[in-house]
Amino acid sequence: MSDKCYSRNGEYYTDIDAVHDDLRCDYADGEDAVIYEADSELATHESLLSVDYLVENMIGRAYDNYDEWAEHYLEDLDKKKRESLAKHILEWFGENAKKPNFYSVTNAEMIDVKVGEY
Repeated sequence: MSDKCYSRNGEYYTDIDAVHDDLRCDYADGEDAVIYEADSELATHESLLSVDYLVENMIGRAYDNYDEWAEHYLEDLDKKKRESLAKHILEWFGENAKKPNFYSVTNAEMIDVKVGEY
């Protein structure tokens, strides 16, 4: 689910109230101004987790420390087992870690507003 976010400069996005307050410092009510409106997509533990990266990192570390003796390490982790691992990790994060409070910004566009009228 995405929500809207806003910016004065197209770089730092926040909610409309913060941009509104900022505009009122520089403009009088009724004056024209340009701001950016964009879609924000909140990050999730799931969107940040890469089990493949985790497994590949472990394989690399094993090879770095044990050379060819680690050649077949974790080869038995097929897609089903990796999905199961992801499920367990996400359950643990859901029970033990705060949800991310940051988001990505997409579909930004400049919009014209009248200060005090939105």
